[in-house]
Amino acid sequence: MTVETTLATLPVMRVEASNCVGFIGDLTSIRFPRQPQRASRCSKPFDRAEMFVSDACYNDGLQQSSSVPPLGTIGSISLYRTARSPWRSEMGPDEVLRGMLMYFVLPLWLAAGFADYLCHRASHIEKTSGWKESVLHLAQFAEMAVPVLAALFLEITSGVILLMMVFLVFHEATAIWDVRYASSRREVSPTEQHVHSVLEMLPLTGLLLVIALHWPAFAALFGYGTPDFAFRLKQSPLPLTYIVTMLALTALLEVLPYFEELVRGLRYRARQAKD
Repeated sequence: MTVETTLATLPVMRVEASNCVGFIGDLTSIRFPRQPQRASRCSKPFDRAEMFVSDACYNDGLQQSSSVPPLGTIGSISLYRTARSPWRSEMGPDEVLRGMLMYFVLPLWLAAGFADYLCHRASHIEKTSGWKESVLHLAQFAEMAVPVLAALFLEITSGVILLMMVFLVFHEATAIWDVRYASSRREVSPTEQHVHSVLEMLPLTGLLLVIALHWPAFAALFGYGTPDFAFRLKQSPLPLTYIVTMLALTALLEVLPYFEELVRGLRYRARQAKD
């Protein structure tokens, strides 16, 4: 038994292979033999033209299985159902953005913060710009702790996004103050300057990812909808293991090192006062 499927009801089929890239969209109809549903991870109903062409082309890296009958033919070309590539993620765009934010931006940000601490230590900050610069570092950490904690524990509303934007501005202003103060009292190496670039851009990157994930809440701040300024806990909390891991890394890579830097500067000032 066959069933006729009109191409007008389907997206244009794209055919890809190493030697063959093109589109099939000028045919009136294709006749497909009805195929039994396959019991596999690719056995969901196919309401889109997810196929590859045999003979002239292969699909994206998956070779044709001779045991699988074709869906139909166009002349001498056989059409096969496309199996999803095992090395391709099935995550949606929102999941990809959320994964980038959780597992790339935030960990890299923490690593860059620790790298900045090592640069300060190498420059003997306690003997040059001293404890006052360390206070500026802790101020920047506190300014970014507020939006990070909000993202971890609160629903992302218009109010939360506005909070993130305000604290990002505070952070950038303090960062400029910090560099101006430090550069007049000690050498800021090229390595440290590049680390500063990462530390300045990653908060903005994180904010942009949050906005992309919650565009209606952001747009509502500018009159495109009704803004929600409420602060409430997440209805679907993030995994506890993730939260504990991030908080532990924050304590180990940011809180403890920068407090140690502050204490070191205060001790050096006390010794200088005694002398």
